[in-house]
Amino acid sequence: NFNLANASLINVRYGNGGALRDFRVDRAVWALLSLCCAASGGLNVGLIGPWLTGGELQFGWLAIGTATGLAAVGLLVWMRCSLTTMCDMDGPELFKTRFVPFVPAAAIFFNFFQLSQFSATDFMCFAMFLAVFLLAYTGYAFSNLSKCEDNMNLPTHGMDGRAHNGANARAGESSSIGAEARDVGGEFRCMSDGQPVSTSGRPGAAGAH
Repeated sequence: NFNLANASLINVRYGNGGALRDFRVDRAVWALLSLCCAASGGLNVGLIGPWLTGGELQFGWLAIGTATGLAAVGLLVWMRCSLTTMCDMDGPELFKTRFVPFVPAAAIFFNFFQLSQFSATDFMCFAMFLAVFLLAYTGYAFSNLSKCEDNMNLPTHGMDGRAHNGANARAGESSSIGAEARDVGGEFRCMSDGQPVSTSGRPGAAGAH
């Protein structure tokens, strides 16, 4: 992530901020990342490592590190001289750094240099941890994605239907106010507005019974 952040500084400076507009810049940045990786690893294994531990120089790795380092410097000079600054350098809202692309390239080189000091076992452990983390994160993301899709597929008329049913229920309650149902002697009668009414609708039938 640190190397990609520095690479993005170069992309933004030369017009690829937020979108791929210049393929030359994109290819140059990826080539710079590769050259810095090879140069830092070759110089560490071939020169710096043996010098710190008192071992013999590894001339093969030293040659690779030197050649790729010189190629990276040449690429940086070409980028500085040939590419045009496309971002607004006077805008206060834009993050800027001086001496692009040299400062980001130096940061990329030293970061790769530190990574080259790890052993193969360290990289294997890191790869295993990263794989487990990515699997867990992917499973979590897909589970939440399915829940979001289920929520989005809910019928939009659900709330309207519930409101309509509630209105009907309230209307039924209001229409039944003042009416009372009774079962007297096996005969069903209704009391409406205080007047006894039989099921046949004849007033006073309840009193006659």
